[in-house]
Amino acid sequence: MASSSPRSVLVVGATGYFGQLLVEELLAFTDARIVVAGRDQARLDDFARRHEESGRITKCIADLEHPETVAAALEGIRIAICAAGPFQLLPLTLPRLCLERSIAYIDLSDDRRFTAEVHDLAARSSRALPPICSGWSAVPALAGVLARIAVEDIDPVASIDIQIAPGNRMPRAQGTVASLLHSIGKPFRVWRDGQWKQVRGWSDPRPFDFPNPVGRRIGYLVDVPAHDSLAALFPLARVEFRVGSELRALNHGVSLLSLIVGAGLVRSLVPWTRVLRTAMAATGSFGTDAGGVGVEAEGPCGNQRVRRRVCIVSETRAQMIPVMPATIMTARVLESAEMPSGIVPVERWTTRGDLEMECERRGFRLVVEKSAT
Repeated sequence: MASSSPRSVLVVGATGYFGQLLVEELLAFTDARIVVAGRDQARLDDFARRHEESGRITKCIADLEHPETVAAALEGIRIAICAAGPFQLLPLTLPRLCLERSIAYIDLSDDRRFTAEVHDLAARSSRALPPICSGWSAVPALAGVLARIAVEDIDPVASIDIQIAPGNRMPRAQGTVASLLHSIGKPFRVWRDGQWKQVRGWSDPRPFDFPNPVGRRIGYLVDVPAHDSLAALFPLARVEFRVGSELRALNHGVSLLSLIVGAGLVRSLVPWTRVLRTAMAATGSFGTDAGGVGVEAEGPCGNQRVRRRVCIVSETRAQMIPVMPATIMTARVLESAEMPSGIVPVERWTTRGDLEMECERRGFRLVVEKSAT
């Protein structure tokens, strides 16, 4: 195996929606040599042409269903990032090979099973572990840091509510829509009253007040890795994650689909991804591209009960928020003589000060609000 280049980063799924956003971030905020990888040669060629001026992009074929292609793509790589999806359907090819070769591993997983299996794979490894960062997107990585800020001096923590508010004008990538549809109407577990309780995907609406320009959003329960990671950190709290469209009509439409799946009239909405993506795109001229991610914690603080809300919001291009954690971690590993080892904790991978600085560099705002309840 060739020795790794100190500045080489492999992005698998680079021509997908979030893969392209991630490469854009890496070009802007690191000096890494980026190897873009995927299954479609024509798309890779087009992608490389569009970024030719950077002088930092090379391309290769890597199919996660064919480990030999991934092994070849990893030659000389320092950090490998999986931006392919939906993660509900992905094999563990990339994390397994990274562990075998001591290559730092990052993914944008939003799937509870996939992230749990990556962690289990790392826990069972007998080798010296490279950094393992699964779920390095809005949840659980970004939500974990925001939760740590939110719970400061609250003891015990009674509840943690996490919510994502996407702008309605943001593009609807097929993989992103498919990932959402996997949990709509399907049962999963959330941590309530000190125990796991079963809920249904896209149920139990709850308001969340984001700072301007996002404002109040109604969110619906969706299954994500944050349910496991934050419940483990705060065992006495209720921990729930929600997402909701900017358009209430769209939220109500998805709620109806959830009831249809929950009643067993349709087994899954995933086969309808293309149709539903087209229907969602038809509303794309309404609303804004402002959005954000927020965490709200509640509990006693001294002699009073308080609520602290911590949010990252953006007036434009809020779709870049989910790829920020992977870029920050990539830059940190590239710049560090000694890499962190093993599974990186979602709540302690960056500080409040560093996160605030990174948000400012991108035109985002980190807002912390505290009130008595």
